[in-house]
Amino acid sequence: MALPASMWIGRISVLKLRLVLLNRRCGSSPSGLFRISFTTALFLGVGLAATTQSTQDGSTPSINTPGSPEQSYALSGFDTVNIPNGNLNFRLPLVHIPGRGQAKTTLLLHLQTQWNVYQYPIYYNCVNGNCTVGTGYTVSGNAWNPNQPRYGFGVMLSRFGGDACPSNYTYPPPAGQAWQNTLTRLTFISPDGTEMDFRDQNTGGLKEPGVVSGSGFARGTVFMSYDGSSAQFSATSPVTDPNACQNGAGVLDGTLQLRDGTTYATTGGYVTRITDRNGNTLSTSADGNTITDSYGRTTSITSTCGTSPCADQIHYPGANGSARIITVNFDSLHNLLRADQTLQTTAQLWGVPACYPSGAGCSPSTTSYDPPNLVSHVDYPNGSSYRLYYTSYGDVARVDLPTGGRYEYDYANSVGTTANQPFSYTLQRFLIQKRVYSDTATSTPEQTITLRSSSRCPSTRIFAMANVYRGKRQRSNLSPRICPTCGSRS
Repeated sequence: MALPASMWIGRISVLKLRLVLLNRRCGSSPSGLFRISFTTALFLGVGLAATTQSTQDGSTPSINTPGSPEQSYALSGFDTVNIPNGNLNFRLPLVHIPGRGQAKTTLLLHLQTQWNVYQYPIYYNCVNGNCTVGTGYTVSGNAWNPNQPRYGFGVMLSRFGGDACPSNYTYPPPAGQAWQNTLTRLTFISPDGTEMDFRDQNTGGLKEPGVVSGSGFARGTVFMSYDGSSAQFSATSPVTDPNACQNGAGVLDGTLQLRDGTTYATTGGYVTRITDRNGNTLSTSADGNTITDSYGRTTSITSTCGTSPCADQIHYPGANGSARIITVNFDSLHNLLRADQTLQTTAQLWGVPACYPSGAGCSPSTTSYDPPNLVSHVDYPNGSSYRLYYTSYGDVARVDLPTGGRYEYDYANSVGTTANQPFSYTLQRFLIQKRVYSDTATSTPEQTITLRSSSRCPSTRIFAMANVYRGKRQRSNLSPRICPTCGSRS
C-alpha cells in the first residue's frame, strides 16, 4: 500500500526537516513525536521462541528505524538517508497505478537490510537436573518479522510479549511461569519500509500484569498512532496480551483510517482495499497478486521463484490497452557482490559472541552470510534496466542506472550493548558516503556526498553532510546538527 502523497507515512519535507532526538539517553522526545526509547524496546519480548528476545521487541529502537521517516533527507529520487541514524533507504518506483481521488498507489521496490541479534537462554553444566543458565546469541540479517510489505501494499502487525520470564534465569523452569508484565502494540509497515506504531486507546500503551493462563489483558479494538499523524486502526477482533511466557508477532485484520478520511482495509494483515472519503476504491486480491484500480483496470504480479532463475513480473496496461511487463530479477549475494566485497560469516561481520559466558559450550557459525533472493536487476518494457550490487552485509553498494551512470555507497558499523553482562546487542549500518558517476567505468565521481559524525560527539548518530560536485564543495542545508547520544549541538 502506498499512502497518498499528502499523507505518506514516509514523506520527506526538506523545508521543515526536523532533527528529532529519538533516544531518551539524550533527554525527552518532543510531544507528539516518536517516544519509544531503547530501554523500552528492551522491555518487550518478541522473538524466535517463547523465551527468545531482542532489542527490536515491541517497537524498533530509533537507532534501527527503517524506511524513510519524516526526519529523512532525500539524496535523489530513489534514495533517502535517515539523518538521526544514518540508515540508507533505497526505493525504486516501478509503476504507478492511477485511480480516482486518493484510491491509487505506486508499486515500489524497497531495498534495505535490517540486522538484529536474538538472545535466548542456554543450559550447561547440568548436574542432577539442575543447570547453569547462560545466554546464546543469534545474529540475523532479516527484518524483525517475515511479513514484510508487498510492492504497493503495507502490512499491519501486532508485537506482543513481556519483560521477564523465569525460565530465562533458572533451570529447571518453575511451574506456572508467566511474564511479570505484558504489552501489545501494533506496527504498520508501509511499502517503503517506514514503520508507524500504534498504542491501544484504553491505556495508551501501558504495560499490565501477566497471567499464567487464560486471556491476557484486553487491549480492545481501537489503536491510535502517536506521531502526530492522527491515524487510527480498528481491529476486527479484540486484541489481548499473551499469557504465560508467550511472545511474538502476528498479522491483524481491520481498518486503518487517516485524518483525510482515506481508509485501508487489511486482510491477513495486508492492505486489500483503499477507499478515499468520496468512496473511490482500489482493491487487491488476498495474495496481493491482482490489483484492480477505480477505473476497472487490472495489474497482476506473477513469480517464477521456486525455480531458477527467480523473478517477479508485473503486468500492467499501457497506452491504448497495450500489455507492459516489468521484470524484477533475483540472485544470491555471492553473485552480486561489488568488486571490493567478499562473503563473510556473521561473526566476522559483527563480532558478536555466540554465547555468554564463553564457557557455555557454544561456537560461532562458520557459514557465510549469503542470502539467496536479493534483487539483481530490474528490466523495463522499453529495454532499459537497473543493475544492483551489494556489500558483504547485503547493503546496496552500487546501482547501474539506465542513463549509463551509476551510484555507489559506502557504510560503517556500530555495535551497541547494554551496560551489564549478559549484553543485549543493537547492530547498526549507517551510510558514510554516496558517489555519483557519469558512466559505469570511470573512477572519478561527478558528485560525492559524505556524511560524517561530529568530532565533538564520536558516538553520534546524526551526521553533517558535505557535498562535493565536480571538485567544488557545496554548502549543506543540514545545519545545525543534533548530537543525540551526548545531547549537544556541533
